[in-house]
Amino acid sequence: MKKYFAILAATPVAFGAQAALAAPLAGPYIGVQGNHDAYEVKAQGLNISGTSVSADGISGNGKGASIYAGYDLPLAPSAFVGLEAGFDYSGAGISLSAANGGNTVGTSIKARETYSIAARLGVVVGGSTGLYAKAGYANTRFKASAQQNGVTQFADSRHHGAFVYGGGIETGLVQNVSVRAEFTVSDYGSAGLDQDFGVTGIKVSNSKTSVGISYRF
Repeated sequence: MKKYFAILAATPVAFGAQAALAAPLAGPYIGVQGNHDAYEVKAQGLNISGTSVSADGISGNGKGASIYAGYDLPLAPSAFVGLEAGFDYSGAGISLSAANGGNTVGTSIKARETYSIAARLGVVVGGSTGLYAKAGYANTRFKASAQQNGVTQFADSRHHGAFVYGGGIETGLVQNVSVRAEFTVSDYGSAGLDQDFGVTGIKVSNSKTSVGISYRF
């Protein structure tokens, strides 16, 4: 009889533990992550002071770091939805130059701070591991400059928005702590560079690979 009551007493605890394992990505969290940014600029004819510069597939890589905070809500025992906000700092930059006779021109585009907000939709694939898709909005500060024969023609700093999409995987490490790997693409359109450099058909994007660690409350 004592064993019977012990089993009854333990049953709610057991079911609670199973529910926690079935939907481990729930509640508020904060985290930090390291990033690898891969910016790419494509354009149809870059012209600076009468000199044509090719900018088809010009890329610039750099390392960065982020802090983020969010909240996940279980939709079902094996699904969740969440909202996440973040702040990034990037060291990525793109530089190119061209010479036309005695005339030398150069451009530099650097990405710096980014503020972002995104929604996550995921499924639990086993234990404390989840796969998720991510979509949202990011706003990045770009520093752009142009030089001609060593003389700066202009230097400006502007914020530009981007549509962000991608996905990742997150898994529990120890109690309240999880790690994640994520890949996202940010589409900035022209990022204002068409106006700066007199370019048509310009496209700016960033493919970001990240590894982070989160703490859940």
